[in-house]
Amino acid sequence: MTLTRRTSSPPASSTALLDFLNSHAYEGHPDDLSTFAAHPSDRVEDLRRLRDLLRGLVADSSSQSRRDDLSDWIGTTPLILGMDADGSLVIRPGDDTHTAAMLASVLELLRDGWWQRLRLCANVKECGVTFIDESRGGQRRWHAVETCGNRINSRRHRARQQS
Repeated sequence: MTLTRRTSSPPASSTALLDFLNSHAYEGHPDDLSTFAAHPSDRVEDLRRLRDLLRGLVADSSSQSRRDDLSDWIGTTPLILGMDADGSLVIRPGDDTHTAAMLASVLELLRDGWWQRLRLCANVKECGVTFIDESRGGQRRWHAVETCGNRINSRRHRARQQS
């Protein structure tokens, strides 16, 4: 799912996309899509379906059915494609719905080569936060090594000590 080589930093719109993807319930945080359903055309059920689809693609981008579903969403959502002064592809939402904004952000990540750097925190049972792996080697496993990484490593250490 790569259109070009990765740019030096993720597009600015990726922050809103990460907030959207991380609006699921985890470790004391409620499932909260209400802030994304501000536009009358944004239905919470549709936003939840889109969020779950995108999180599923982050977890497994090889799923053809999920990729087909994403293509269907993109095909039915108003998006504006254009070209900026340096000849780069510009992708903008075609209306002011969050659905269009999130899909435009997904396309920007694809365009700029950052989509394959989206990760789910390896501490899936307690966390599952989606983050962009900006590490040089692209092997980051936890959204925050200080919390999730430390928890997992401590558990593994205790398990080794007990056996």
